[in-house]
Amino acid sequence: MSQIDDDCSDEEFDERVHLIHQGVFYLGTCGCEYDLLWVITGKYAGRILYTHHWCDSDKSYFFSYEKSFLDWYERWLDEVIQEYNTSWFGHNMGGSEETLLVSYQNMQTDEERIQVIKSFYKLPTLSEQGADILEGIVEQGHNDVYPYVLKILNNFS
Repeated sequence: MSQIDDDCSDEEFDERVHLIHQGVFYLGTCGCEYDLLWVITGKYAGRILYTHHWCDSDKSYFFSYEKSFLDWYERWLDEVIQEYNTSWFGHNMGGSEETLLVSYQNMQTDEERIQVIKSFYKLPTLSEQGADILEGIVEQGHNDVYPYVLKILNNFS
């Protein structure tokens, strides 16, 4: 992916968009900021790619957590059936509350832990046991992580 100035010409923008879309199938958009692409060719064939406002972003793209279109689609179906919040589907990790709590324990860095914690937003409810575990994380004092945990706890209070 590449960056381009906001004040580029229409021709330059069209050329860059054409270049970006080679080897991908356009699936849709996630509002104004993100486009959703299915990579068809190359090293990342089969992966789902989210692009972020091609022109002006610190991180102009990211891949979904799933390694294939089928896994991504099955997760979407599962989360719809379970009445998860799917408004930002794919931007967070898959899994139930229990799965996310186990994933949190297995993460090595605070950045990874934050990604797990942010994934709780999709859940329709948080169990009392889950809330207790999250409160324990706050008490452990992970400086970079606990603000995100507090937001989750507040969301479900």
